[in-house]
Amino acid sequence: MSVREQAVAALKGLWPDGGAVVLRGAGVATSWEEVLAPLPDELLGAPGPPAMVGETLLGRLREIYGKAGRKREAMSFARAAWDRTSSRLGNDHPMAQMQGMRLGALLDELGRHDEATPYLERAFKVLYKAFGTDPRAATAAQFLARNLRNRGDLPAADARLQDALSIRRITNPTKIGLLLAQIAEVRREVGGDEAAAPVFYEAWETLCRERGPHDRVTLDRARVLGPMALRLGDPESAAEVLESLWAWVEKHGSPEERAKVAFEYGRALEAIGHDDRGVRMMNEGLRWTREQRDTDGGPHPDLAQRLATWARVNEQRGRPQEAEGYLLEAVEIDKQVHGAGSAQVGIRQAAVGDLVYRMGRLDEAIGWMDAGLGLLRSDLGDEAELTALVAERLIDLLLEKADECFDVYRDPMLGWEYIFQGRGITLDILGPEHPAHKTLKYYRGGER
Repeated sequence: MSVREQAVAALKGLWPDGGAVVLRGAGVATSWEEVLAPLPDELLGAPGPPAMVGETLLGRLREIYGKAGRKREAMSFARAAWDRTSSRLGNDHPMAQMQGMRLGALLDELGRHDEATPYLERAFKVLYKAFGTDPRAATAAQFLARNLRNRGDLPAADARLQDALSIRRITNPTKIGLLLAQIAEVRREVGGDEAAAPVFYEAWETLCRERGPHDRVTLDRARVLGPMALRLGDPESAAEVLESLWAWVEKHGSPEERAKVAFEYGRALEAIGHDDRGVRMMNEGLRWTREQRDTDGGPHPDLAQRLATWARVNEQRGRPQEAEGYLLEAVEIDKQVHGAGSAQVGIRQAAVGDLVYRMGRLDEAIGWMDAGLGLLRSDLGDEAELTALVAERLIDLLLEKADECFDVYRDPMLGWEYIFQGRGITLDILGPEHPAHKTLKYYRGGER
């Protein structure tokens, strides 16, 4: 009897009806001969008695159809493999739970998360008890972690990923980069960038060693980690990651990605003291961003933010007038992208107010800040945190202007107008319990 004939006989022998119900459920063929016809002989041989051979072949069919995206067929073979193995060995036998784990994983992929959970929880418990520090237990932990994450139980998902990592550090320590990246992603969902960054960095370093810095998986993590490190004020790590990413993006990246990475890499270089190259990279990234258009032909959606960042760099380099020009351009870009009455324009106008204040132009600063606050109030409302922050800054400026009216211009009536303006803003937005209210109410030692 040939290997192919033995495989067909093993599959038929699993059921009294020869597997007719399973074949109808899979909907792929009317006989096992047809199912196995496309497969090479190398995939049809398996050790053990016929029942074990048949169950092994069902598992292989499950994997083949699953990888091909044919989930209905894969599910039929997965259920059949679980049913036959658990019937032969008992539900809590490790081999049965291996089949249960694969069935649960497939259910999870199909979005049937609640249905998948009991299979995956039981598989992890049994396999961990049976095998301990073994890759099979680690795989069960990872499948269960994915299910828990899909169901929104992030702390439990993190715990199972830690179990998997502990096992794999012992059994296969040279292949843990992707697992570390999964842990980092869960940490980010739970605690934000700050909680995730150390694990993301370890994952990126590990993937560089395991797969190389320009492997697709490594590059994807670099795309996350570089900007994250910049946001967290760690330009040294950002520069290291972005240097590696830029070496690939410069040659292979799209024009949009070249603009993005060049600008971010330049920011990191400038922040760690490589001023000339950093400024050159930022300038190039900004130029490329100007050249990119959105689908409607308008400015690139990131152009305004990059202009604002470029403005800060120019101010820090002692070029405040140039910085002002870039920031005013950012305001106009935001108007085109988000609309003239948007909160984004309001935020940018407040930033102009801060800049011109540092340039010694207090009256203009108040005007910009007041205009920005008006847009934030109308778009986000008085309760929004950004509205409150800009209101607090405007009140500071109004107090300074009132002092100037009293002490420099000797014009108390004008000074009180600024105080009354500040009181109205405080009561409307910050509330009577805010410290600014008391400062304004008892300005210069008297209530008015």
